[in-house]
Amino acid sequence: MASGSLLHDESSSESQILNAIRDWGQSAGVAMSSQKRERTEKQGDFVKLTYRATGTGRMSEVARFLWLIQNSSIPARISDLQLTSRKEGTDDLNISVGVSTVYLPPKTDNANRLTAGLNTEIMP
Repeated sequence: MASGSLLHDESSSESQILNAIRDWGQSAGVAMSSQKRERTEKQGDFVKLTYRATGTGRMSEVARFLWLIQNSSIPARISDLQLTSRKEGTDDLNISVGVSTVYLPPKTDNANRLTAGLNTEIMP
């Protein structure tokens, strides 16, 4: 599977986005303190998973972290962002960011049978 491909199940999508958030934080120098799921929403044919990631870092590290999310090869989008200073007058920030991903769940069993030609005519 290509790293940027659209996945078809919740478990793989969750693993992909959580690993990506951890990797983006490490690459940018942001110390990630937590990652947790906030919500799951159905959007048309897709399912959208939103996670809350929090961490600390300098402005340049936070900027790099956000850039990595926005330019990722996986389906990821920043839904909201909160930056606060840990100590007034210093370059030491807290970041809380909502990151969303989507996956395309498999069709229902009945739809799969129809597309595979396995469904026979149903009698009333």
